[in-house]
Amino acid sequence: MAQAIHARLDASFGVARPSAADDARRQDAGALANDIQFSVHEEPSAVERDWRDFERRADGTVFQSFDWLATWQRHIGTLTGVRPAIVVGRDAGGILFLLPLATRAVGFARELTWLGSELCDYNAPLLAPGFSERFDAAGFLALWADIAKCLKGNARHRYDLVNLTSARRRRGGATAPSASGCPTSARSG
Repeated sequence: MAQAIHARLDASFGVARPSAADDARRQDAGALANDIQFSVHEEPSAVERDWRDFERRADGTVFQSFDWLATWQRHIGTLTGVRPAIVVGRDAGGILFLLPLATRAVGFARELTWLGSELCDYNAPLLAPGFSERFDAAGFLALWADIAKCLKGNARHRYDLVNLTSARRRRGGATAPSASGCPTSARSG
């Protein structure tokens, strides 16, 4: 049944079924993603030191900075029931990305979205220099699958919908990762 739902979503968003070559590339990308260690933080302060250090060299804007998002969470997010789910991905070389995500109630569902998204439209990850050279679309899809599993494995970060529609595609000298062909606002599987 789950496959039928995915097939209908794919069809409604115009996503083509992967070819054998796509599957091989995805397996290679999955190997890259498997070398990454994930941590999920429920409070910005839990990762403050690493976040501040990373934002000095990462591709991002003021809207991904620790100061902006910690202040937003303290004054708005906490009052509106937003739960941070800050995902940090590391490899042997250090932090590769920091995803300032959050979950919140939307009707009867839980939505995964950008932390602070209610107040800005420059929502995006912080990315290490060279991230887009390392992860193409297939690599990012494999990485996202691992991130989704990590989040869904914790009841506090469970979500029913993904809404990351405000992410900018072009950031500084790098192209932000895109789940090319995948909807950015859809039911999770």
